[in-house]
Amino acid sequence: MARKTMRGEAKQSEHVPRLKTAALPETLLVLSSAVVSVSTLIWLLWYCRYGMDITHEGEYLHLISNPFIYLVSFTQFGFVYHPLYELLDGNIAALRQANILIFFCLAWVLTNIFFKTILIPPPPTLHGWHGTVITAGFAVLVLTYLDYYFLLTPSYNSLALQSLMIAATGLLLMERDASRESLAGCLLLGIGGWLAFMAKPTTAIALGCCSIFYLLAVGKLTARFLFLPMAVAAISFVVGAWLIDGSVVGFIKRVEEGIENIQLDKSGHGLADILRYDNLSFGGNGPATLTAAVAVFLFAAFLLRSRTNVFVYCGTMLSMLFPFFSLAIILGFLHVNLVRDLGLGERQGLLLWAIPFTAAFIGLSSRKFNGVFDISRAQWARAFIFLALPFAYSFGTNFNYWLKAIGAGIFWVLAGLVLVVPAMNHQRFKSMVISLALAGQLMTVVLVDYAIEYPYRQPQPLRENDYPVAWGEAGSTLIFDGSSGQYLSEAMDLVERVSFSRGTPMIDLSGRAPGLLHAIGAKSIGLSWFIGGYPGSTERAMDALRRIACEELAVAWLLTEPELHPKVKVSADVLLSDFGADLGSDYKVIGTLTTVESPVQRGGHPRHTQQLLKPIRSAEAMTAACITARTGTRLKEKTN
Repeated sequence: MARKTMRGEAKQSEHVPRLKTAALPETLLVLSSAVVSVSTLIWLLWYCRYGMDITHEGEYLHLISNPFIYLVSFTQFGFVYHPLYELLDGNIAALRQANILIFFCLAWVLTNIFFKTILIPPPPTLHGWHGTVITAGFAVLVLTYLDYYFLLTPSYNSLALQSLMIAATGLLLMERDASRESLAGCLLLGIGGWLAFMAKPTTAIALGCCSIFYLLAVGKLTARFLFLPMAVAAISFVVGAWLIDGSVVGFIKRVEEGIENIQLDKSGHGLADILRYDNLSFGGNGPATLTAAVAVFLFAAFLLRSRTNVFVYCGTMLSMLFPFFSLAIILGFLHVNLVRDLGLGERQGLLLWAIPFTAAFIGLSSRKFNGVFDISRAQWARAFIFLALPFAYSFGTNFNYWLKAIGAGIFWVLAGLVLVVPAMNHQRFKSMVISLALAGQLMTVVLVDYAIEYPYRQPQPLRENDYPVAWGEAGSTLIFDGSSGQYLSEAMDLVERVSFSRGTPMIDLSGRAPGLLHAIGAKSIGLSWFIGGYPGSTERAMDALRRIACEELAVAWLLTEPELHPKVKVSADVLLSDFGADLGSDYKVIGTLTTVESPVQRGGHPRHTQQLLKPIRSAEAMTAACITARTGTRLKEKTN
């Protein structure tokens, strides 16, 4: 069914004759964007084999590889990605590559639907393969998710962003009249809402509020569009609950207790903590750099919109510099380290605002622009919803909301593109849009390149890694730096010498080595990461281990770092005494490891010695001591 335009949508203006020279500049820009899009994807797929942050990514791998062993969990992303993990036979590099491809495909679908929605009727110049390449160029911007941290392994953050893209696509497809598109939109919104809940309940709540506001603003808040997505989300919830815990009640209990558990460490996840406003502080040379980027991108666009052939070719040549620098970075001939050279720190991703600012200037300076009413209410609603979605993505984190929202910066770019509507009938519209896409691709490559040069909690650029390590039972190979590779290889050799069996329970008391446990095949019981450093870290660990059977705790091995500052690790003495064990008499050190020194300013730690300990008391005696300790704890709690 033909799409019906709403009152106030942009109308086709009078025909403007195309210049004879238009074809060549446009074709050059389109082909350049295609080359950069493909090159960027290949670049990142290649680096999926390199390095790993053994803290965060180690936790993600525990939750994805065997999520059913955890009785409480505040996020359920592990259950969503677990089938993919099984399909790929536990190959971590392939799992990361699949994550990148999922990101790009979802973003590509979203940008296609987005352009078809805001450009009504669509300019003829965006038909065919040119339009496909342009939308793919903008889809590449979703990879700014990797900005600064470069955590490639699927996580609750990746699922949150992917769910928001699915939901946003659904919102764009939903129309006032019944149609296959609107039905598909309702289904996508419901599935996206459910996946958002599985990633982060707070993101699901924010998405629900944004969706209702959007549907109300565009006049689509009808019973069908309200209840059908809710029905889809509810059915998905029930089916998922049954598959995970066998009942809805059991699943709700899992989520409730998971939220209570994470609040025990007092890390800023309480209700009073997440309802806050964070200040936006660019810092350093950020404002000047952002202004310079906007000026360059805008100058190229204004040259391209000229009716003078010389200026058009100058604009084309300037725009061609964007893919030139992108490819130079991808191929390793150039490294632009904005954080180091300009002092931007983790705020470097805010430079992505250069693209929506430039788009806004292009549209609002158009000769066809007659004021805010030249952009319809529906289009303004689309702009506002895409401005809000990055904050739905970050809502609930204990990190600065503005900085966390950078990971979903593609929505900010799409919000800015709404404002190019007044210029859509300009004869050079496609050239200006593709120039924006090229600029966005350059920003993406620059931001990701920094993350590759300074990987989070890793000692050297990923491109310098040369130490292959067969990680996991499936034998997937990852390439580490020499010190990290040696650390992991020594750990694997150590557990092999002492006849450590894969799947043996282990408790990481160092507070920062969940990835090591996954690499040697240990079963991290209680929590996927006994993270230290928070006021209630030990209390949270105790709460989780109290749900584990004494028989399993009795045979659990330990990983400790005696030299580590008490504020960084979980208190071993307090935690072990809670289930009747003693570190000095019940365990024996069977080997030591030396951790990797990584830059503190990138979340790293100095070098320390770790100890691997094996229980030496009989399992029966340890189990009996655990039961006695727990009985005493219950009596004490009842007395109090």
